[in-house]
Amino acid sequence: MSRTVQIAVVGAAACDEPTSRLARETGSELALAGATVLCGGRGGVMEAACQGAHLAGGRTVGILPGTDEVQSPPNEYLDVVLYSGLHEARNQILVLSSAAVIAIGGGWGTLSEIAFALKYRVPVVLLSSWNLRRPHGLRRRQDRAAHQQPPRGAGLSRLSAPIAMPGPTPSGQPAIPAIRVVLMPKDTNALGTIFGGVILSYIDQAGAVEAHRHCDGRIVTVSMREVVFHAPVFVGDLVSFYSTTRRLGTTSITVAVTVEAERAHPGGPTVKVTEAEVVFVHVGADGRPLPIARPPVG
Repeated sequence: MSRTVQIAVVGAAACDEPTSRLARETGSELALAGATVLCGGRGGVMEAACQGAHLAGGRTVGILPGTDEVQSPPNEYLDVVLYSGLHEARNQILVLSSAAVIAIGGGWGTLSEIAFALKYRVPVVLLSSWNLRRPHGLRRRQDRAAHQQPPRGAGLSRLSAPIAMPGPTPSGQPAIPAIRVVLMPKDTNALGTIFGGVILSYIDQAGAVEAHRHCDGRIVTVSMREVVFHAPVFVGDLVSFYSTTRRLGTTSITVAVTVEAERAHPGGPTVKVTEAEVVFVHVGADGRPLPIARPPVG
């Protein structure tokens, strides 16, 4: 019997409406992608994520801090309620039970969940939440939430945002990929592996993330040079897209994208899937190429 992917959504027990809306949309997207939403079972971000998943027909599980409903009243959108009696220590159980953790806003409790995820190598998606920086310690992320909201109607395989991972990858790629996703059954081809066109789409998006570091305006993809697949991608694999600038021209940006997949089974290896070189051009509203602004020298 196949199990559904379990994704934890973590955040504060009280939050403002924009944060609540983001949590609802996240829960809804996870449910539409077939994932089970895990959370701490309380209000705020946790309740909003459960509400979104519930309304989308998904399944929700809450791991509560207390020993019963008197100590820890569960939110009304939980399908499964688990009382741990462990208080904040339950955060470790929540993280270890999840294929990935999505942190939305949050305070010190959320930071502990992020820390557990980093310690146990569980991928972390940060949506207007904490960020880790070395060697200068921690700081609260100040980015606008609009930069990190999941697109409507996109599903888990399109839910991407900055991800905190410690140190470089085994293959020597940068520690933080442009995009990291868990691919789902809806992305498969007739043979049951992930459709190559899905990977190409993410390569294009990962390249655009890097290209936008050099210009804030509109960019278009003009070419994607030869792509050779070295290994297949399977449902549940954690796929990372690493992008680096290869060349910065007058109007164009050439980006190298490397794709790696971490196999879903415990202790599974990380394999190189493919690589590509993508060329983008900076254009104006009329679609004509525009020079890329360069920072002043001196």
